[in-house]
Amino acid sequence: MTFTELAQEVLNRCGEGFQDYIERAGEHLKKNIEDLINNGAMGEADYPGLIVEYNESFTAKIPLSTILRDYQLLKIVSVLVDAVKIDLISNAEYDVSAKLGSLFSKGYIYKSGQIQFVGIVSASGVRIRLVKRFVPATTEEDMLDSFTLRFIDALTDLTVQTLYKEINS
Repeated sequence: MTFTELAQEVLNRCGEGFQDYIERAGEHLKKNIEDLINNGAMGEADYPGLIVEYNESFTAKIPLSTILRDYQLLKIVSVLVDAVKIDLISNAEYDVSAKLGSLFSKGYIYKSGQIQFVGIVSASGVRIRLVKRFVPATTEEDMLDSFTLRFIDALTDLTVQTLYKEINS
């Protein structure tokens, strides 16, 4: 199923009088893809075509938002340092470890305000699994190359709801 066919399916499910809203359906589809991913309604197995890995060697503290922005990405899935997964730590844990001068052996992720930071202590290989933004190269691109049928079904249902609500409000 192509992106265009999916947008048309949304319009068909909305009913009569919606056939002129193909562009709006496309916009709703793109937004709802991000919503389904970000709200955790779908797992990474449901969008395998959007998973990318960022491999880098660095020792620094950088905002994850910088990586997301620079690579036009949507979400962090996991951070591995020398094949060890590092997790989000609390601000208190970060403050204590920073005062003691003994940051975590491989690295850490912490949140300050709305910004998440990843700090790499010592690493030869940093692998960050991310979700890229869905931007169809063409409207004829097969959606099954990026998403499972389960995801497409949920996306279609959600898009029918959001488009119907926008047009009828």
